[in-house]
Amino acid sequence: MKKNILLLVFVLCLRIGNTAIAQDVHFSQFYQNPILNNPALTGIFNEDYKVGVTYRNQWSSLATPFRTSVIDAETKVHLNNVNDYVSFGLLAYFDKAGTIDFNTNAVYPAINYNKSIEDKYNSYLSVGFTAGLINRTVDISKMTFDNQYINGNFNPSAGTGENISNNKLSYWDLGAGVTFNSSFDENNTLNYFIGFAAYHITKPANSFLGSQLANLNIRWDASAGVNYEFDYEFGGMFYANVMLQKPYQEIVAGGLLKWTKPDNSNSPAFTFYLGGFYRYQDAVIPTLKLRYKMNTFAFSYDFTSSSLKSAISSHGAYEVSIFISGMWHGGDDKHLCPRF
Repeated sequence: MKKNILLLVFVLCLRIGNTAIAQDVHFSQFYQNPILNNPALTGIFNEDYKVGVTYRNQWSSLATPFRTSVIDAETKVHLNNVNDYVSFGLLAYFDKAGTIDFNTNAVYPAINYNKSIEDKYNSYLSVGFTAGLINRTVDISKMTFDNQYINGNFNPSAGTGENISNNKLSYWDLGAGVTFNSSFDENNTLNYFIGFAAYHITKPANSFLGSQLANLNIRWDASAGVNYEFDYEFGGMFYANVMLQKPYQEIVAGGLLKWTKPDNSNSPAFTFYLGGFYRYQDAVIPTLKLRYKMNTFAFSYDFTSSSLKSAISSHGAYEVSIFISGMWHGGDDKHLCPRF
């Protein structure tokens, strides 16, 4: 129990300390909600639209696990007389961290212009932007401080020695990114993308104490992916994502193999994905994904491999995502489009 308390105090210090080095929410299935990683990935998928939810439950051995829920919607619109597209997206998330009810609500609308290179490899250069509104609250009455521990015993009536009266804060966040999407062959059986993005460009203030010195550091993001169709039934995909938010970093890489069962019309009806990812010095993440026609369900679990393993009794995190996608014209639009 003492280790759990120390862990929560450490997280709290990161979240509201004067240095404001708090890290953003993160997901093992980072490729499912691209607006959080790079707004220039908005609309980079095979269909015309998709809508989905993702839920993450982290460190369930604690008295109050960390929980994050996301709603994501994306679509793309073809521009007349050219193969360019404009993609639109809207992502909202709710994050609840620890026993002090540290809550974060955020809404990120995004826009992405996909410029066709007009080559035989169906290449696109995309530039995207997002501007998010973030609201944070904390329950001050549930906080504990070192002054309340006397001779190793907690005394709730002891003075905290702190002067925290504000339990709410809000700020705007600005993000921008660029991606290049193409293929290695004319049949588009081996597709790839690379992208770079930045968030917290304006370094918004992020402190319940009102200090202008407590600003978020810029978060830099680099991502890449490869999708290869071995044949009509079998294929595979690889993703990698690197986030740098001084002084922290997160590196995740891995892939999924897939098997497709066609329906009577020889169209993909059911696809089974199996694979895993590795978050550097933190977790191994086996992943299962099922796709029926244009509906997708995915499940992943983080097996913690870092030094936190003892504090959380080896419990990691699980994620569940459900997405529905489709075509505006039943798939009869023959225009080139950005996809992955």
